[in-house]
Amino acid sequence: VHRVAAPLGMREQLTFSRNPVSVARAPHTGSGNGFVFLMDQDGDENEQVYYRAGDGNVRQLTTGNFLHGSPVWSHDGKRVAFYGNERDRLSYDIYVVDVTSTAAPRLVVGGQQDTWYPLDWSADDSKLLLWKYISESESYLYIADVATGSVTPVDDRERKISIHSAKFAHTNL
Repeated sequence: VHRVAAPLGMREQLTFSRNPVSVARAPHTGSGNGFVFLMDQDGDENEQVYYRAGDGNVRQLTTGNFLHGSPVWSHDGKRVAFYGNERDRLSYDIYVVDVTSTAAPRLVVGGQQDTWYPLDWSADDSKLLLWKYISESESYLYIADVATGSVTPVDDRERKISIHSAKFAHTNL
């Protein structure tokens, strides 16, 4: 990962590893100037979540032979939601980690071999918009309470639909 601080500016290398970074995400707002990134080890395809703090220190947030992805920052720039399959290796569950803490990621939503992806945080960072993937022609949106893990469908009409992307409508109140 490199940073270019100004138009036509010199690039500054921020990550140093023999393994490539597949995804990097920085918070849009909040304190600090760190970012999270995904990287596997020697092509094992078990991508782990790492956090690089503004001071350059890198900390691995997940471990093991598990797959992780789709990092989404909270608005306060302190938490990241992502999916991981460590609970049963079959389900893509939703985890949240506080990058300002050394605590392990917390399971927020787990399913019965379900495939969940985080899409967005609510404006107050209390809820997550989730995409539940069934197949290319069937998927649904849900809202998860981050504190309790309760999940509510956005549309509870019983009909087959396919959604691929969505965001909360953020308003200035």
